[in-house]
Amino acid sequence: MRFKNYIKLLALTFTPKTCRSILDWTPFQGGDTLNKIIDDHNASCLKCYKRTGLLPELVEKYVEESGEGISVDLRDLSKVDKLRSYDFAVIRILLFDLDSIGSETSELNIIRNLLLLSLGRQFQWYYLLQVSHSSGWASRASEFLGLPVLPTKPEILPNQDAFKDFLMRLCKAYQDNLIVLGQPPSPSLGTIGPTDKLASRIYRSAIRRMANEIRDATIVRDLSKTDAKNLARQVSLQEFTLARIAAQVRMQTGNQVIVDALREPVINMQIEPTIPFKDMRKVSLVTLQLNRTIRGLPAEQRKLLSDLGVEGKRFVAVHANREGIWNTLDSLKGTVNATKFSAVVPHGFKI
Repeated sequence: MRFKNYIKLLALTFTPKTCRSILDWTPFQGGDTLNKIIDDHNASCLKCYKRTGLLPELVEKYVEESGEGISVDLRDLSKVDKLRSYDFAVIRILLFDLDSIGSETSELNIIRNLLLLSLGRQFQWYYLLQVSHSSGWASRASEFLGLPVLPTKPEILPNQDAFKDFLMRLCKAYQDNLIVLGQPPSPSLGTIGPTDKLASRIYRSAIRRMANEIRDATIVRDLSKTDAKNLARQVSLQEFTLARIAAQVRMQTGNQVIVDALREPVINMQIEPTIPFKDMRKVSLVTLQLNRTIRGLPAEQRKLLSDLGVEGKRFVAVHANREGIWNTLDSLKGTVNATKFSAVVPHGFKI
């Protein structure tokens, strides 16, 4: 059994001349190579999945569909010009070698700019792990201020064990979420029809994203295990509710549905008692669909369409039916078809 999904570690260092690649680099004096550390971590992380108490066939299913290991990006700072902002969709760990970089800033400026560009596509947190073979360097974490880059505590890792402990914390925080997220909430709505079956498929496709976001919120906010589990339940409820709305619209239009405007960011969620999937209420929503090609539209209108999630004629974006959305549509001058509709959500669900 092996992981099929990975987040990447980028080593902010220059590969020593004695190494064939960055995998042969030893981040800690007298320690193991980076390749061995990561291989050992992935093996230990797999063992954690096996100790969940789930049946072996379920463990294998979790690992195959949603389990997540760590891999090393083979580029180092000498190839920083080969990196692109979209690479940081999967690069989540920045391993900063203070000895190699010293007081240089040019390569770090490139990394910072790439991180800024990546945030235009998707907001996510990055973990900064600083290492040094000597004790003469100060932390460089302040150079990432203003970016969603989270340094470890302490900011400079003292030894290899501290490095391995942090990686295992990432593994367990992610894995604990999968247990909660593994099955969507069961709506108390009687017979489950085609819409709910489609919603379940949409929900399952989002499990890795949810688990990543909950893990990040757990570490950034330093949540207890109980609070993290309650947060996972809230996220699960939100995602299945939005999946049911998406399924309802897709069944009617046949198009891909974007519900991002209705989703509360996990990092901002207040931890509250889980809302049961009953005591349902109706909410008023509106679908937005482009009625012409984006090409040729003024830049200001293209920016507004992007902000609204209207990505093309084969996509439908869903928003709450509020006055602000109609004011925005007025400025688009008929480029978007807007249709009101109602959906059913749990009574305490925020839209």
